[in-house]
This record gives sequence, C-alpha cells and structure tokens, in this order.
Amino acid sequence: MYQPPTYGRPIPKHKIARCQLRFGEKSWSGQTFDNIYVGISGVFRCLGPKVAIAISKSNYLVDYLELEFTHEEPQVPSAVICDSLIAELENYSRTYLEKIVGVALPNEIDEILPDLCSRLWMELDCIPLVLGQQERRRQPADYSILSTYRGWNEKHLDEQADSMVRKCIRSFGVGNIPHLDIGDHGIVNIDTAFHVHLSQAKDFQHSVTPRTWSLVRHYATDLTKRGVRIAIFSATAQGNAAANATILLLRLSHCLDIDMRWFDGLNKNMKDWDLAVYGRQFHALCRNSGITAIDYPNDKYIIVEMANTPSFQHALTVLQAYNEYYDLLKVSASPPFLRKLLLCVRQTHGNTDGDFYASVASHIASNMKDLEKFIAVTPIKLPDQIWNTLLSKAELVILFSDSKDCEGRFLEAVQKKNKTIIRTEGLGPYASLVEINENVFTVGIADFHAMGQCLFQNLTLQGHRHPYNPRPNNICDEITTTGNAVNWLFLASALSNGDRIEPNGEYIYRLAQGRMEES
Repeated sequence: MYQPPTYGRPIPKHKIARCQLRFGEKSWSGQTFDNIYVGISGVFRCLGPKVAIAISKSNYLVDYLELEFTHEEPQVPSAVICDSLIAELENYSRTYLEKIVGVALPNEIDEILPDLCSRLWMELDCIPLVLGQQERRRQPADYSILSTYRGWNEKHLDEQADSMVRKCIRSFGVGNIPHLDIGDHGIVNIDTAFHVHLSQAKDFQHSVTPRTWSLVRHYATDLTKRGVRIAIFSATAQGNAAANATILLLRLSHCLDIDMRWFDGLNKNMKDWDLAVYGRQFHALCRNSGITAIDYPNDKYIIVEMANTPSFQHALTVLQAYNEYYDLLKVSASPPFLRKLLLCVRQTHGNTDGDFYASVASHIASNMKDLEKFIAVTPIKLPDQIWNTLLSKAELVILFSDSKDCEGRFLEAVQKKNKTIIRTEGLGPYASLVEINENVFTVGIADFHAMGQCLFQNLTLQGHRHPYNPRPNNICDEITTTGNAVNWLFLASALSNGDRIEPNGEYIYRLAQGRMEES
C-alpha cells in the first residue's frame, strides 16, 4: 500500500535497552519522555497520494518523513491513509521514546480525512490542531518580512509541513497545555477557538443510546432552524468540574452547529504506554519534592481526592481510616500487602494552601511514623491527564470532599469503574448510582472505623481490580455529556419559544423526552 519511510535520526538503542531492562515501558519510575511536535501536509491526487510529516522539538526540527501511497483502485480510501498515519506516528514515538504533544494539519486534510483528528486524540493522546493557510501571493510592493513570504500553494510539501509544526509549537504554553484564549468581552474560546478538533458528532453519538441521540438531534435541529443563540455566563476556576462540564457541552454544541458561547477537555481511557508518560511526570514531581513516590506497577495505591479548599479534619478522618486498615491487615490471615495512600488536591490557579499540607505532614510524622513512607500528600497540577492517569490505575478512590466539585469527581471515578468510597452526604443527584453500582460504598463523614473496614474488605480480596462489576458500561445516558446537552438544549428550545416550564421535581431529561413524544 505504501513504502514505510526511513527515519533520518539514529535510533538510541542504548537508551531503549537501558529503559526496558531496568524499568519496562509501563513503569512510572523510569526517565521522563522528551516531547515532540508534528506538522502534516499532503497532496491527494487520484493516484498516489503523498503525505509529509515534519517532526520537531520545541526549538528545532529533528526529522522529516514522507508517506507515498499506491492503490489498485482509482482512489486510496481515507481510512487506509488514517490507519497508516496513526501507525507511523505511534511507531516513531515508541522507537525514540518520545511523547507526541500535538499534531497540526491544514483544513484541507481535515476535510479529506474527517476521522483523523479524533483518532489522534483517542489513540495517540496528542492534541490535533486544524489550522488555516494563507493563500496570499507575494506582491511587488511588499517590504521587510513580507518580501520573503510565499503563499501556501507556492510552498513545497516539506515547507508546508514545517510551517504546520512551527504553528503547532506556538499553540502550547507552560506544561504543554494549549494557551487559554479569552477573546473580546470575556468570551472563552474553547479548544483554541475550535482549532483543536478532539471529537466529532459521531463520537458523541456512540456514547449513548439511539433514544438519547434522537433527543439531542431533535432539539439541536429546532434551535439551528430558528437561529437561536445560547450564551453561558460564569466565572469558574480552571480545573473546576463545572468548567470541564461546560467545555464538553460547548464542544458537542459546536459539532451540532449550534451557536453557543461561554462568557467568563477529560476522562478518556488511554493505553498503558501513554499512561506511563504522565506517570513518570508525577513520579519525577514526587522525587523532586521529597515525598513518597508511587512506583507503579510495583506499587498499588489508594487515591484520596480532597476539595479545592481542603479540610484538615476530613484528611484526619482518612488517615485514621488508613491506620485502621493497617491494623486489620496485620492480624489478618491473608498476606499483608499494604497499599500506599495518595492524598491529593486537584490544584487550580491560586489555591495553594500551604497550611493544609504542613498540618497533614506534621500529623503523619508525629502519629503515624510506621506508615510515613506509605503516604504521599501532594497537589495535582496541570496537565489534567496526570489526574486521569492516577485515577486509571488506582485500586480504590476515596472522595471525601464537601465541595460542589464532588459530584463531577464521583462521575469520573464511576466511569473508570473504580471501587469508590464517598460520604453519605455527598451524593447529590447521583444517589441512584449507588443502587446500581456494586463498586460504590458510602460512609458517614466522621466514621473512620467504617471506612477502615471498607478498605480492608475491598483491598484484601483476590482477583481482578474490579471484581464486582463485569458490565462494560454502567453509566446511564442522563449523566453523560450528551445527556447533559439534552437538558440544556431542551430548556433553550422551550424558553426561546416562550413556553412555561414547571418541573415539579421531575428530571429535565424526562421533560425533554415527554415534550418530543408530544410533538
């Protein structure tokens, strides 16, 4: 189908052998991966499409590849080109032990290969950017830098790919996070003004049942037909669960061609290799801070997620429960394998509570000396995929927060099929999930005895990490991103028509379903 390209860089065989021999590619304790960026361009003739790939580090180009396709049929299928591109990028990344942060490509390729961007995000965990090209031609009156500028169509294929990769690098800031873009009048430009294409409509469609998707399409069609515009006004800290839900809502609305704007993107599954990238970042953070590190897969751990403004009293309850679990483990008949305890705060901008960490560390040093080397207390900073990684490999999750974020964090844990302990008072509208999910356990806010018993019973069972729930998916449509969109689109449709809505305690989703059945 195509001739595999020849890499222009020497393969660091000594580095690869050392890493695989000492750590293994899934280990979190190995050397952190270097970051690379990719720019793609191409020409798509009827016979023999050619794709150019420029690969760069943050300050210089390191490699250039070309994929030239041949096919017996008049036109090479787009799926074949997508498969080949994904395979080559993944192979290159693993060959050089480098993490692809972002991939930039022109609008033309996104139109020809509509599935490429979402597959780059889902399969390679890299951020795809779709960027425009200047068709401007050089003019006789041009001066300074414009006198050397050539329009996009006048550039050779390698120059186009190089232009894409340089624009890709400029799109990322500290921590390899895309720049936060706040436009005129405080509008939040989601996904870099939607140049980042993480998903398309059919990705959302596959996440729910046909019934829910028909509801979304029904109200989306009504809103677009009548030209209704929706604005969301809020002031939410970055990293807050409510902000993440709003981003997802706007992303789906964009796929459905709804004019929705926010005036003031995470819980996907990843391959073990990608998880190791973020695991090593976290491991290095722990080492540099002088705190207990999680050496996965050798270590198993419990993760405790505190509120953005953490409470020492809540942390003390969890530490007492962990001590109780340790005492039960010492006298049990099963082999004593103590899981580490990771007590963390999802840190947003400006909420560095040094007193909390100092108080917790002081309590552990004074009262839990035997367990000190098994407990890590740390803030979890950007990127968000570090939290996703920790959640993905945790044996058990404790959510002991009393903030409004707790509901969102609870859904993240349930979607990962983690065993989860949550306060009886913290379930909110998702209390019904406890009834259908055998992996969720509730305890009183100060009942550390019950929590310690729960830890012991669940962490000493033999078998798989999630023995209670073999079902592939136990999330009802109403609490997915698409189900949430049904609620908001229904409200926008009804209120813009001047209709009166009186829920009387009924779920908005049910009202939306009943209104569509009546129409």
